Amino acid sequence: MNKALVVDTLPLFEREKRDIFAGQLELKMAESKDPQYLAEAVADCDAILVALSKIPANVIEAGKKLRVIARYGIGTDNIDIAQATAQGIVVTYCPEYHLPTAPEHVLALMFALARKICLGDLSVRQGNWDHTVAMGVDIEGKTLGILGLGRIGTKLAQKAAALGMNVIGYDPLVKAEQLNGLDIDVVDFDTVVKSADFLSICMPLTDQTQGLINASVFARMKDSAFLINNARGPIVDENDLYDALKGNVIAGAALDVMTQEPPGPGHKLYELDNVIITPHCTGSTVESMQRVEMTAAQSAVDVLAGKKPKYIRNPEVLDKLDLQ
Repeated sequence: MNKALVVDTLPLFEREKRDIFAGQLELKMAESKDPQYLAEAVADCDAILVALSKIPANVIEAGKKLRVIARYGIGTDNIDIAQATAQGIVVTYCPEYHLPTAPEHVLALMFALARKICLGDLSVRQGNWDHTVAMGVDIEGKTLGILGLGRIGTKLAQKAAALGMNVIGYDPLVKAEQLNGLDIDVVDFDTVVKSADFLSICMPLTDQTQGLINASVFARMKDSAFLINNARGPIVDENDLYDALKGNVIAGAALDVMTQEPPGPGHKLYELDNVIITPHCTGSTVESMQRVEMTAAQSAVDVLAGKKPKYIRNPEVLDKLDLQ
């Protein structure tokens, strides 16, 4: 039977501790995420199931039987794609598991910022009952700017429009006519930055987007604007963000992702009361975890059975394989 090394144990696999694909895939639970350990553990495995842990070249090289690496999620920047491709290993991902989950978390953070939910809760817990502590702003009628109009960005736009928000967006890879029927005004990057009351990042991390949101961008935003990042931490320059928040260049920010995860104790953003930080939990609901586990595992089963999975990060590898 084919064996899969489960590097990041998600709720379903943790609870079951058994082969949910009886007769198709045996699950081997990793006891550590250390690359040296993984390089040893993967030796007898045909597949890797992974969320955010690093799968570097040395781990992939050690997997002499490896045929597929299945990512629980969208981004695959934690996997050495070049090495996998060189060895003829398919890398799969799950771009749809978190719809509607991810846009809902963006909206949750947006509401928390707008209505100062965290400050209000903290004040009450400290023995205060002063509604002015949580004096916020309305959502309806405000402008939501979305950077990245892929699956998450367009779903977010639909939900925001239903709340009575004006939605504008920028994506260099998307043409306005592709979004016909959606209440999104597609504009240039600078217009989004200058016009948004809430600026949501829905872009992937690339060489072009790393550090994209920096002091120059903050200086062009409204001083009443809020930044929300549910994409990847390195897209935002955290030092520049700190300066912008501390200096009231922008009103606030909510981050579900950080440049270093976990950020560790004493991060200077912790000093500020106009920033909300959540632990990379945009896709963390019971339903989405079940979807992503089953989708990733099924992708691995498909590849090992000689079938082409629905979503492949390195399609060029197909030239070396015979998948139907």
